[in-house]
Amino acid sequence: MDTWASITIAATSSLAAIASAIAAFLSLRVSTRAFRWQRSQSAPKVIIRTYTTLDAPTCIYVRIENIGQEPAFDIKFKSSTELKKGFGFAPIDPESAQPLLGPIATGIPALAAGDYRELLWGQYGGLHSLVGDGFIRIDCEFSDSQQILHSTPNFLEVKSYEHTNIGDNRPLSKIVQELSQLRTEFKDLITKGVVVEHRKEYVDRLQAQREETARKKQRS
Repeated sequence: MDTWASITIAATSSLAAIASAIAAFLSLRVSTRAFRWQRSQSAPKVIIRTYTTLDAPTCIYVRIENIGQEPAFDIKFKSSTELKKGFGFAPIDPESAQPLLGPIATGIPALAAGDYRELLWGQYGGLHSLVGDGFIRIDCEFSDSQQILHSTPNFLEVKSYEHTNIGDNRPLSKIVQELSQLRTEFKDLITKGVVVEHRKEYVDRLQAQREETARKKQRS
């Protein structure tokens, strides 16, 4: 009887110890997750995105921004392909395009929370010649104040701007055509001598006024 009692007590103690260990493990795991979540909410986070403005609606800009709660340090960028500038509404030669310089090429020593850097990337027609319907991946690596390394993947594309206010260049093309037509008509006027004739009439009229003024002075 005493043996069974001893076994029961030992088993109960073992189960209690196991339960305590499990509870301690779960508590530690919950605490660790809570710490990681809190840490992730306050850590720096540097992203790269494109945007446009009302002041320059045909231009596409690249913004490097720290949307986290802490400053980011030693920011570096690794691109799947070289970023190049592309301007104009017509296709351009990718080989002749100039590289996009600035912080995205040289990196950023430090970027405060909420701070950003902006770069003029180009316009839809030129950029679509460089990027096409795909995207450029840029991995951003940076450290926080505890020197813990972080990384964020970013994807830049221009396809989504097609048929938008900046992608639809028909109004601008119409303006260009009208200016070209005016230029042609002006050349025709010069060729036909109309402008020269008007200029001659103006000179003759000015000369007549001068002669009339001279005669009046002689009379007086």
